[in-house]
Amino acid sequence: MTFVFPGRKLTRRVCVVLCGLLAFSVSFAPLAGCGGGGDDSGVSNSPATGRATAEASVTWPDRANPGDPATRPVPLLANSIRLVVRAGNGDGIELAGRTITRPATATTASASFTDLPTGRVTIVASAYQSGDGTGVPLATQNLFLDLTANQTSSTTVALRSTITRVEFTPNPIPAGATSVLLTAVAFDAQNRVVPSESWQWSSNNLSVLTVAPNGRTAQLNVIGAGNALLEVKELESGATLTLEIRGASGTPPAS
Repeated sequence: MTFVFPGRKLTRRVCVVLCGLLAFSVSFAPLAGCGGGGDDSGVSNSPATGRATAEASVTWPDRANPGDPATRPVPLLANSIRLVVRAGNGDGIELAGRTITRPATATTASASFTDLPTGRVTIVASAYQSGDGTGVPLATQNLFLDLTANQTSSTTVALRSTITRVEFTPNPIPAGATSVLLTAVAFDAQNRVVPSESWQWSSNNLSVLTVAPNGRTAQLNVIGAGNALLEVKELESGATLTLEIRGASGTPPAS
């Protein structure tokens, strides 16, 4: 087995030569001030004269009808979003903070931060699978606002996945196996595992390689001679792993 790196970001290739039969599995949430999120900002509920208010709104994906993973503003697995307001472009002091918890039924929520100084502030938003804004972030984004005295400035939370690469297990693929189940795993830039259930598996040559996907796992079977590419893609980030499978001449059909 040889590993070939084609140079495309987030993509790797594995070339496997098969002799004989081998099977590889190579919120309506209450608004701020009415529940729906923990407030540790230490600010008052009403703005002081000459101060400003920032508001961030969240639309949670409908898990019954999640839509296109590539355009989701919040990851499907997210159960909380941590919002931290910082002065300037995100490198200033922390001014306020709040955690919004995903509601049981509704899909929208908002959080308000009052009594803020005027000028540029950054809301650092991070989504988590946990319900309390802790753990490995699923997605993050800096949201910039220019605040004006006695006015409310609003923004919508739209996050970017923290996933930078995907791998699979088992790795290496067991030589001579007749049935192998692959499991995809996503990682962030700090090499931490990032939970995801948004996966796509595909083969570009079904006469050589068939794929039976089931979420982040897939059963692979080589059924004929020739070459095939298996693509494993995490859909919210676009991170992709490509495996090149080569069926040797004389490979019989899988039973």
